[in-house]
Amino acid sequence: MSVTHVDGERMAVFTHGHAEYITVRDPGFQPFDEHFIAHYGSSPRDWGPDPVFVRVRPTWMVGFAMNAAEFPVTASGG
Repeated sequence: MSVTHVDGERMAVFTHGHAEYITVRDPGFQPFDEHFIAHYGSSPRDWGPDPVFVRVRPTWMVGFAMNAAEFPVTASGG
């Protein structure tokens, strides 16, 4: 599986890895559901009949920033 997050032309994160599907019947669904309720004010269970979360276990990941000065320096100094 591949996942990409892009914030305009400001930054991007790319990853490849293994997908884990988390359905409402999975005990791991509840923490995600609680987060969505707290953050978005509703549950994915209210949005459709059979929501699924997908957790990606990365085997490769990289980030890109167009302008490094817009991002804080890490503890490693880079």
